[in-house]
Amino acid sequence: MRSQDGVLFLLIFMFSGAFVFAQSTDSVPQKGYVQASLFYPLGTSWKLSKFKTYNFSLNIFNGVTGGINGVEIGPISNITLGKFNGFQLGGVNVVKGLFNGFQIGLITNVNLNTTKGFQLSGLWTHNHGDFTGFQFSWFGNTTWGNVYGVQLSHLWNHAQKSMYGHQFALGPNTARENAYGIQFSATMNYARLKHIGIQFAFLANYAKSSQGFQLGAINLAPENAGIQAGLFNYTGTSNVFQGGLINIAHKSGTLQVGLVNYSGDSSVATIGLINIVKGGYNKLELWGGELQSFNISIKTGGRSVYSMLNFGVNPFNENIFWTTGWGIGTHISIGKRFYVDVDNSTSLVHINEPISIGRGKMTFLNQSRFMAGFSLHKRVALFIGPIINMIVSDNNNLAHGKNGIELAPTFRTVYGKFGDFQFAIWPGIGGGIRFF
Repeated sequence: MRSQDGVLFLLIFMFSGAFVFAQSTDSVPQKGYVQASLFYPLGTSWKLSKFKTYNFSLNIFNGVTGGINGVEIGPISNITLGKFNGFQLGGVNVVKGLFNGFQIGLITNVNLNTTKGFQLSGLWTHNHGDFTGFQFSWFGNTTWGNVYGVQLSHLWNHAQKSMYGHQFALGPNTARENAYGIQFSATMNYARLKHIGIQFAFLANYAKSSQGFQLGAINLAPENAGIQAGLFNYTGTSNVFQGGLINIAHKSGTLQVGLVNYSGDSSVATIGLINIVKGGYNKLELWGGELQSFNISIKTGGRSVYSMLNFGVNPFNENIFWTTGWGIGTHISIGKRFYVDVDNSTSLVHINEPISIGRGKMTFLNQSRFMAGFSLHKRVALFIGPIINMIVSDNNNLAHGKNGIELAPTFRTVYGKFGDFQFAIWPGIGGGIRFF
């Protein structure tokens, strides 16, 4: 057969099925048992096949039936004008009525009504109505109604209305309305309205309102968010938890952990390097202690929980050192003028050199401070309190005594050793002035 003849035959075959499909009636099909066809209408029932429901149907190229209550097999194409109950195998499967059963389309499955059961397709599966069950297609699944179940593909899963269940794809998963369940994608998950459940994507998750868990490189929930964990997290109204490099809660937030945190609610608890909180606790402290003579601390966060950057130096010690550290603390207001700050910070100690990172010996200083303060003015306060100091180092010369590097007062310091590290613990005192 010449290639032109093959193309002509294929077009005649395709349009014959499409014509019958368009001209089909909604009358109740008659009872039939078995039918076989080469292509419609060339078959055992001739043109009457579209008016009958069969228990078994075999179609070599193309078959058209009024309904199936059993099994239908067609390597190229199967078209069912009414209800389908049972098992269907074909290259292209098209069902106009309700479908209930198991459907395998080597190329695609297209159901124009409610579908319940299992669908497997080599290319694409589409349902015009609601779908309940399990869908797997190599490229994508689309449902113009609600989805109750599982959609699994390598490219795209879509529910035109709401998704109740699970979507898994290496491309976008979308729900035009709500998503209740799990969405997984290597690039993008999208729920136009509400999301309750889990969204996971390496690049982006979007839900207008999320009451579940978003995990991805970018998480977006313009109205409110439950839990977000990613490189960039954004919610317009509120959130329970955000964890990432950059966290943004435009109006409010509960807990944020990241490199940069922003919240419009001063009640938020922020743990990060840079915290920007509207109406929060943003203070600058100049203070001193017996270990570091001069310190600058920058405290940023919510009204009660803050993070702290600390820079200290002691130029008077025989072994000159300076410190860079980070910590977390809590602010407790007592009346209008008195307050207590309790914080803990860990600093890297640079001894007799500009910077000690990468030099082979590491020394860390941990300080727990309990500071009582008194406000002289709205933006100025004085504070003083005890400090518990602890140094941990793999520097063998840290111990006190001859040829040692004395950083701690010997008369009230407890020294110890575990493995290659030495430690020293002692109580001290500090105080200073707070601004802003």
